[in-house]
Formats: sequence, structure tokens, C-alpha cells
Amino acid sequence: MPGFFYRTKSQLNGAPIIIACVETKSVANTKTGSMAQIYILPDVGPGITAQQAWDDGESYAAVCGDCKHRTHNTCYVLRFRGSSSVLAAVYRGKSYKEVSPDNFALRLGNFDEVRFGADGDPAAIPEEHFQWMTFFANKRTGYTHQWKHAKFEYLKATVMASCDTVDEYYQARQAGWRPFRIRTKDEPLLDGEYVCPASAEAGHRLKCQTCLTCDGADPDRPRAASPAIIVHASQKKFGLLRLQLANT
Repeated sequence: MPGFFYRTKSQLNGAPIIIACVETKSVANTKTGSMAQIYILPDVGPGITAQQAWDDGESYAAVCGDCKHRTHNTCYVLRFRGSSSVLAAVYRGKSYKEVSPDNFALRLGNFDEVRFGADGDPAAIPEEHFQWMTFFANKRTGYTHQWKHAKFEYLKATVMASCDTVDEYYQARQAGWRPFRIRTKDEPLLDGEYVCPASAEAGHRLKCQTCLTCDGADPDRPRAASPAIIVHASQKKFGLLRLQLANT
């Protein structure tokens, strides 16, 4: 898995982070397809895996901020796989080339589709860098849990608001975001929602790379329908998260 990367400071807390692009043209993810994958990872140094950094509890604040799935340990990302492999490859310095932020953005134009946030939140990327990236990566998907913070409203037109409850869905809609909602298997779709066509419940009718509707809110169609997916992490953990949120 060759790729390229650059180092910068997180917009979330100022800590050092690594932005890495995995060139996956020949590697097909069963859900996303062969999209180029952008990983946003804490720059913790060699010898520490992404999984160990996650378990540490604080290192991932640089790339996930106050996301509830970090603080409640309910995130679906399997960091002992892709994230740890990418971080180790960056530190080995063989298959990953270090580039400038401008060159990173320019290189994204070589890919047909780009997925922002295979790990980490696009809000961690410096705003100017992210704007250049989305300029060149004109076919892309992305999600943020930072949509409640006014300083990240510029993401509204390019990424989805990750929502974990019905209340969050309506809050995001009211604020002009397009939500991508996680639901339990017994929860119905809400008005303005449709089943994610890349999901198991939709029979994997499309892959993300062919659907590409998770690309933010079109200013000309701010009320456009949005996808929802049945949680593909632990149903029990997600249920406990819902219960904890309801009691806070």
C-alpha cells in the first residue's frame, strides 16, 4: 500500500498530527470500493501503534476532538489494522513519501474518488489545507463529529454531519448540515432519510465510490435527503452509548 503524507498541527488542540493518503486503486474495500483513503493520525512517534495511541486515551484528541466515540470507546474504526499499518509505514519511511501540504492537495487530483477520514476527523486538518484538498479531490466523501462547533461550518458544503441520535439528526438539519445517521436495527428511517446503498441492509447495492452522495450539503439543495445506516460496531456498545447520552 504505497502512499504519501505530511506533518502539521491539529486544528482541534494544536498537537502534531500526520495526514496520510493511501493509494488504494488496487485494494478494494467491500463498502467504499477502491477510493484513495485519507488517514488523519496523531504523530506519536515510531514504536507506538495507532491502537496503542487510541488506548492511551489522550493522543487521539488531536484527530478526533471531543467525539463521543472517543470518550466512550465506541468507535467502529479497527485501528489495529489499517491505521496502525499506515502509521508504521510512515515512520519506516520507505513506501510513504513526505510531501508539502500543497503537493499533497495537488496529488489528490490523480484519483477518481477520495475518502476523507478513514481514521480521524477532517476538522483536525488546517482549514486552508482542507480547502485545497477538496478543490483537487472533486469527487469525495467525508464525515465530521465536530459539526456542532461554529468554527467548523466551512465543512458543511463538503462533508456530512455524523449523527448518532434522532435529536442530533434534527439539530444538524436545522443548522444546514446534511446528516449521516447511525441507527439501531429496530429504528425506522426518519423523514428525509434513505438507506445507505453501500450498507449490508441495502444489500451493498452500490459502493461509496459509485454513490458519492456523502459529499456535504449543496447550498442550492440544503434540504436534500441523506443516508442512514444500521450501526456496524457492537449493537450492545451503541445501545449503552445511547443510554449514557440520554442521562447527561
